[in-house]
Amino acid sequence: MAVLEQGIFGLVSGRIGSRVYYVRKGKQMVRELPNPALPKKAPSDAQIKQREKFRVLQKFLKPFSPVLKTGFKNYARQTCPKLKAFSVNYPKIYASEAAELVLDLTKLELSEDYGPALSNLQMEDKGDGLFGLSWEKPKDIMNRNNTLALVLYDETQHEVNYTFALAPVSQLQAEFHLHNLIGRRVHVFVFTVGPKLVRKSPNSVTQYLGMVF
Repeated sequence: MAVLEQGIFGLVSGRIGSRVYYVRKGKQMVRELPNPALPKKAPSDAQIKQREKFRVLQKFLKPFSPVLKTGFKNYARQTCPKLKAFSVNYPKIYASEAAELVLDLTKLELSEDYGPALSNLQMEDKGDGLFGLSWEKPKDIMNRNNTLALVLYDETQHEVNYTFALAPVSQLQAEFHLHNLIGRRVHVFVFTVGPKLVRKSPNSVTQYLGMVF
């Protein structure tokens, strides 16, 4: 329904048939509504590819939800941590335009903040599914109070195992065991997590340590 704001010779706002009248900066404007009876325009190849990329990444990130909630915890007041993770990863995680639905897990970000990454981070295979991690003493005093988060992504089953307290960063070393993941394609990620009692305590960026079997 349209409204005559200043009588029959005044400006009009509202809908009349398939047209919508409105006022912008004191001027009368009108736009035509799309005809629902007409067939919808088919999406372009580029649109189809973009939608598929959205779908693939959303599905991939789903089992990481608990990790993302902690990894992007300092963004919780601004947006959903999972949405933040999606916006961070979408522009860079696809391997190439030639194989755009292949995810490059070396670029996966499970956390993002201003905490520094661990220096000289090393992973050692100690045999029988046992692995050791070592790193240098952080120069940032604040980062020494963080704990080390370990994330194991089982590519075979599309499952995620994680802990946010593998070891204190000040310990400079840690160990983890693959247990029932032995023989599978497992990607290893770490990042540091700030103390819960400290408001907006910084996490570090994600560090990818490779794939183990």
